[in-house]
Amino acid sequence: LCPDFCGRQMNGRRYIRIHKAMKYLCLDFETNGFPKKGAVPSEYTLPFSSYPIQLSIHSVDGTTGEVEHVYTTLIKGATRFNPWVVENVPVTLEDIATGKNFPEVLEDMAALIEPGDVLVAHNIQFDLGTAVSRTAQRLGIDSAALRTIMEAPRFCTYRCAYVKAVFGKGPNMKKLCEHFQVTLDNAHDARVDSKALAECVSQAIFRGVMMNPTHDIMSSE
Repeated sequence: LCPDFCGRQMNGRRYIRIHKAMKYLCLDFETNGFPKKGAVPSEYTLPFSSYPIQLSIHSVDGTTGEVEHVYTTLIKGATRFNPWVVENVPVTLEDIATGKNFPEVLEDMAALIEPGDVLVAHNIQFDLGTAVSRTAQRLGIDSAALRTIMEAPRFCTYRCAYVKAVFGKGPNMKKLCEHFQVTLDNAHDARVDSKALAECVSQAIFRGVMMNPTHDIMSSE
């Protein structure tokens, strides 16, 4: 992983040089969704839209491609889901009552990140920019754990140069999995989605594609 733009600013982001990732931490958040256009207050997702309700992380060894499950939790705080989430995500309001508070989840995430690690998500702008950063801002959180997460190198399998070359635009997770011949069953469960993402990354390492971009590893936005 040797980006050409070490320390340079491009499109509002700072691209950094990483010679080899120690681990790729592949993460997936499920959230309470967002209200449909024209929704009345009784239909709003609460306490606000895209509040995280589940997180799962699988790691991929940057050399061997070995996949390991490292973290899963339900997240407290949401009090209303949108109808699509109720129908498609295998998490209920009763389930999240047993979960962790959001600040605890940030501490857990930060503890997993070691020097040289890269955070990976399929649309990382949502997982880090919305589920993590925006939620923390709305809750008034500015912690060392949050800064560790937001300052970590990141890679987006939805927007990287490789998938744009292959698909012409960002593929959905199903298409990415089909491309790398990875099974995706029971999508929209964070545990399933992070595992499938990690297996795609592992296959990319094995094939020598996608994970050796020229300028796709980014620092914080």
